[in-house]
Amino acid sequence: GGHDTGAPEIDPSDYPAEVGVLARALDDALARIGAFVERERHFTANASHELRTPVTVISGAVELLEAHPDATEPSFSRPLRRIRRATEAMEETIGIFLLLAREDAVRSGGSPVSLRNVALDVVDQLHSLVEDRPVAVEVDVDPDIRIAVDERVLGIVLGNLVRNALQRVEHGHVRIKATPAGLEVSDTGPGIPADLLDQVTGRGVRGSSGGHGLGLAIVRTLCERCGWKLGIDSTEGEGTRIVLLLDSALSFTSSSRPDHRRLTGDS
Repeated sequence: GGHDTGAPEIDPSDYPAEVGVLARALDDALARIGAFVERERHFTANASHELRTPVTVISGAVELLEAHPDATEPSFSRPLRRIRRATEAMEETIGIFLLLAREDAVRSGGSPVSLRNVALDVVDQLHSLVEDRPVAVEVDVDPDIRIAVDERVLGIVLGNLVRNALQRVEHGHVRIKATPAGLEVSDTGPGIPADLLDQVTGRGVRGSSGGHGLGLAIVRTLCERCGWKLGIDSTEGEGTRIVLLLDSALSFTSSSRPDHRRLTGDS
């Protein structure tokens, strides 16, 4: 005993001799699994903390370069923006790993939050992903909709979904919309080929699968922790629609007019 795997401990003394041998073996197996999970959790936390220092150094260097007199030159500003976006993505990923390393940090409940405000915050954070592309972001969520969820986790999940969409779309729109049971993120991107859709919706998510990669794997893990569900519907050449089911018992309205935002490098 002494392990914490989420399963009840087995006391071999409660069983006859023959069954007690099996009970002891199961108890030992649970202890090994518990120790492995704990090691993985500590490794994730420690590695994430170690990565914070070099990422902070890079972020500071980018700030200095952005203040350089030549920073507005396209040959200078474009790669600088790419470095900035990559650094911000690394910072967010490190934060997510630290969150996942704390089992008690991810929960399904929380204080009631405005879904519209979460969606608008995500859009503001990701506006730099679109430079010269004619891509509009539409937030179609009634301001009165509130739900008791962990705002930080919802922001991470929605942010990853929107980031994936913005990275795919060359023209058209990315839409965040309220549904009867949660939120929906749709785009007019290239879609996901039918032969890759199973990979994207399954556990073996790869970075080559339409640009979803680690982001969708993280989303799926967080959703499982919170008891949320994720559905993907995609048509190659037309676009992708991802539905995030927060709670099947929720009652949503969507009476507001879409908030259209055209994202450019100067937004």
